[in-house]
Amino acid sequence: MKNLYKNHFRNQNYLMARTGINKIYRYDLEKIISKKDIAYIGALGNRKDLETVFKSLKLIDEKFGKLIIIGGTNDKQINYYNNLAEKIGIEDKIRITGWVERKEIDEILKSVKIGLVPLKDNFFNRNLTSPIKIFNYFSHGIPFVGTDLLSIKEILNQKYGLLYKTRNSKDLANKIEVLNEDKDLYLKIVNNIYDFSEQLLWRKRGSKILNFIDEI
Repeated sequence: MKNLYKNHFRNQNYLMARTGINKIYRYDLEKIISKKDIAYIGALGNRKDLETVFKSLKLIDEKFGKLIIIGGTNDKQINYYNNLAEKIGIEDKIRITGWVERKEIDEILKSVKIGLVPLKDNFFNRNLTSPIKIFNYFSHGIPFVGTDLLSIKEILNQKYGLLYKTRNSKDLANKIEVLNEDKDLYLKIVNNIYDFSEQLLWRKRGSKILNFIDEI
């Protein structure tokens, strides 16, 4: 987004200040490895690609827990995705919570091993988004698997998770299984996230913005 604005409004000063996090939840690493659930946080709108996620669940080993979908603003949305899960044959592998308060999100994430960021390839997702769900995951040291788009790749930075090819359920399933089975890789990513998350605390974000204002 910063680069997009700089290309069109060149005589301006810009600061990239990522979404902040309230708290870093640190867990015993062996306990983290034993977690089973996968999570998706966010809206169930048409910019997300949950259909590819559902198809990938058909290909994933039964040793995983459930896909917990933290979102859904109304019954119509929730029923649509419950029906889609039934059509694909993975209705027993998902749980849709509906919209919940922030404190409940943190409680759910305590059981989550892998987060998902499934975005469709469109202008908004390529250029304008910075998914807040990523920072929810980072707050709990959770590695994520996201769509191979520049907006996600730039945050992931080859350190905090894995990318999968757009609308490719086999690739998504493979990346989820790699994170689950490669213990050394998983723990390396967890430690990378914990190190990076220190920079994302709200007070540090605030200081960064104030310093920028003082300099212009």
